[in-house]
Amino acid sequence: SPPRARDRPPTRPAPVGAGGDDSDAASGCGAACGVCFEPMTSGAALRGCGHSLCLGCARGVVAAAGGGRPAPPACPFCRAAITGFERVWMV
Repeated sequence: SPPRARDRPPTRPAPVGAGGDDSDAASGCGAACGVCFEPMTSGAALRGCGHSLCLGCARGVVAAAGGGRPAPPACPFCRAAITGFERVWMV
């Protein structure tokens, strides 16, 4: 029988451009933000891990981390330190 959901490892969104196939998700066309699940027209690729999210959620991650903590903000998918952002335009 297939493994139960609780027995499977958690899945994480692939970094932008990952996948190596011609699917819409890999090319960025029709991609949805992995945080709010809204369609992305422009987004941010996170320096440090390459995951992407919409600009609103990227701003929220930075704002949430600004609560006096000395550590940089962390990726909401893999918890890697965010060292910067690259603007991503979806077409």
